[in-house]
Amino acid sequence: MATHLQPHTPLFIVPTQWTNDQRGDYFERFVAELLTLLCWQCKTRIRCTGMEIDVFAKSRVTKEIALVQCKFQRDPLQSGVIDLLLGQALRKEEVTNTLLFSIGPLGKAARGVVEELETKPLDKNFGFFGPDRILELLEGSSSPPPKITYKPAPGRSVASSHLLLHPDYPKLWLHEEQHNGLPLRVVVDGGSSIDCELLAAAIHAAGLFEDVPFEGAFTPNTSLTSSTSAADHDTVAPVPVADSIDDYRPCRPSDFIGRKDLLGELRTFLESIQKETNASRVLALTGHSGFGKSSLVLKLTEQVHSRELRNKIFVFAVDTRSARHKSFVSAAVYECLQAAVRSGFLPEPPSTLSVPSEGPILSSNSARWALSELSRSRRLLVIFFDQFEEVLSKDELRPAFDAMHSLALEVHAEKGPLVLGFS
Repeated sequence: MATHLQPHTPLFIVPTQWTNDQRGDYFERFVAELLTLLCWQCKTRIRCTGMEIDVFAKSRVTKEIALVQCKFQRDPLQSGVIDLLLGQALRKEEVTNTLLFSIGPLGKAARGVVEELETKPLDKNFGFFGPDRILELLEGSSSPPPKITYKPAPGRSVASSHLLLHPDYPKLWLHEEQHNGLPLRVVVDGGSSIDCELLAAAIHAAGLFEDVPFEGAFTPNTSLTSSTSAADHDTVAPVPVADSIDDYRPCRPSDFIGRKDLLGELRTFLESIQKETNASRVLALTGHSGFGKSSLVLKLTEQVHSRELRNKIFVFAVDTRSARHKSFVSAAVYECLQAAVRSGFLPEPPSTLSVPSEGPILSSNSARWALSELSRSRRLLVIFFDQFEEVLSKDELRPAFDAMHSLALEVHAEKGPLVLGFS
């Protein structure tokens, strides 16, 4: 079944040589132009005593005045950003609205603050505009995005559909096709005259859709057996297990001896998260090579899948040495969800599971569905990236490390029924 599982979201990309100031200035001008399309008069970079205002806007219709902050930041926003904006607004009596625009999501604490602010009466109205709401504003403006003309072929899943917003290109749709949870190609939709190779180079340079080919919406579908197929991408390998007691690989759980105190600590730690009495969501097992970290993860996996804990905690451990690209991280999450469904720990999903290789993983429909089911049943999912030092020792795996770091920030901010482990 080929379906669009991921909500359509904007993807902001700028030239890699731009400084942070240039990126911020671009996003501020974008927001000002968008608000202008919605009947606001805007000024950017206004300096006042003790503060700098990104965008100062006045409605042509209601004459209301808005203080607007713009964050060109992909990582989850913290609640302190909201506190700072509200504090600045208090110093301006004429301001009636405070608006926060961001290319990234809110952290869990910031989401709680926004929900509180948007449901209680305030002297100065507050509004948050993340990627989804930015797209809604664009669609309701006098300069909407192009219509989607692309239709996926049977058997293909579309993990994400992004509206490309780049200073050097017109608005375009980018659809990420996947096969078995791995990126197959990015379909460029909305610009028949666009050079897909040049566009791919610009986006690859920004560290996005690494090694994934770009093709026009009417290009014949990429073959699964071609040189650009998903088979050439990362294979998510499980942690290897020894065949015998004298094998050098991590020992079989049945041969594991000792470490009872440490195993007990790990089980207690995970149970405290499952019972929602612990706010931690990221853990690391450290020690010299050969000290048995991988064997410990395998033994922990066996123990939590025992009768006592099998309906409470599910551990999925992967061998990070199988990583080749950034997409290894999203593929690992996909395989974890698939394994949880196969084991009955998660119910059958309402539609095909798919995890985007770009953008916040936990914002995808499949991840939101899984987190909701886990919360409802008070169950905990744990993903262990074993041999994690592999991504630290090779420069070519830096994108994979960055993807793991971003996922860890998401998991920490979410503080939901998902834990990341590194060993």
